Amino acid sequence: MGRGNGRRFLLTLGTGRYRNLPDTEQLPQVPHDIAAVRELFRELGYEPALEGLGAYDSAESIRRRLSAWSTDVNLGPDDVVVLYHAGHGRVEPHDRHYLMCWDTVDDDLVATALPTEDLVRVLCRTGLRNLMVILDTCMAGAGNADALGVALKTIAYRNTGDARFGGLWFLASARRKDEAEDGAFVKVLRPAIDAVTARTGQRQRYLDLTELVNSINELLEAGGHGQRAELESALVRGLAPFLPNAGYREHLPPPGTDLEIQRRVSAQDVIEHFGPRSRGVEFESEQGLYFSGRERALTELVAWLTAPVGDGKGRVVTGNPGCGSGGRLIVATGRGVLALRVNVEEVA
Repeated sequence: MGRGNGRRFLLTLGTGRYRNLPDTEQLPQVPHDIAAVRELFRELGYEPALEGLGAYDSAESIRRRLSAWSTDVNLGPDDVVVLYHAGHGRVEPHDRHYLMCWDTVDDDLVATALPTEDLVRVLCRTGLRNLMVILDTCMAGAGNADALGVALKTIAYRNTGDARFGGLWFLASARRKDEAEDGAFVKVLRPAIDAVTARTGQRQRYLDLTELVNSINELLEAGGHGQRAELESALVRGLAPFLPNAGYREHLPPPGTDLEIQRRVSAQDVIEHFGPRSRGVEFESEQGLYFSGRERALTELVAWLTAPVGDGKGRVVTGNPGCGSGGRLIVATGRGVLALRVNVEEVA
C-alpha cells in the first residue's frame, strides 16, 4: 500500500492564462503556486513528472499526455501519486465539474473543458492503488464529489478484497459554493503541514489528512480568507500514505514498553550518535581518537559531566562550522545527560 517500497510521483496540472477569458479573470499566481507545490513535495520525497502539463494544453492533450505517462511508468500497487491542479473550475447545469483549459470556451464546457473525473479515470485504469487529487479551483468541492463517484464506480469492485489497496483521497481548496482566492491555498499549505507535524507523535509514519485540513482551515480563517478546504475519501484502508511524518522514528520501543527499557534505548541512541563524533570518526565500531584542539572547552565539559553533584545548568557548545561544536545542546537531567541536536544560531 505504498508504505515505503513504492515510488512517489507528483503531477502538477493547470494554467493561469486563458485564451478566451478577459484579463480580469487571468490567474497570474498559478505558475508560482505550481512551483511551490513541486518544491514542497520534492522535499517530501516525491519525483515531479510531466512538468508544464496544462500550461497550453487542450483537454484532449492533457488526457493523452497523462495516459501515456501512466502507461510508460507502469504504475503499480505500491506506488503513490499526488495530482495537484491549479486554475479555474466550473460547474455546468447538470452539476458536473470541469477544469478549464487554456483554450476552453466558457459557454461550451462539454466540448472544450476537462471533466474532473477524467483525471481519476485515466490514472485508476492502471495498477495504482494510492492516489490523492488536490483541486485548487473555484467550486473544487463539486469536483471532489464527481471524482469520488467515478472512483467508486470504476474501481471499487475491481479491488474488492485486495489488501494492498490504500485508498483514494480528494482534497479541495474550496467548498462547492466557494470562490478560491488566487494563491491563498498554497500559501497556507506548508505552514499547515508543519503544524500537523509538530502535533504528531514519533510513532506515526504519515500525517493524518483530516488533521491537515483542519490546520489549513484554521490558517485560512486567521488570514481572513472566505474559502474552506474539504476532504473526501473512498476505499480507504489505514492511514493515508501521502505525507511522511518528518518526526517519525521507526525503531522506538512499542507502546507499553517498560520505562527502564525505554531509558536504555534512549541512552543507546545518544551513545551511537555522540560516541563516534567525540572521537572524530563516523561509526561507533571504528577505532581511533582523532578529535583535537579546544582543550579548555573539553576539560570544562568533562568536569561538568563527571561532577558528583550537578549545578543544574545546561551547556551550549558553539563555534564556526568545522571547529567541532557539531551544533549540540547538552542538557543535564536528574538521571544523567540528555543530548539534543539544535541549530546553534538559534540558541547562541
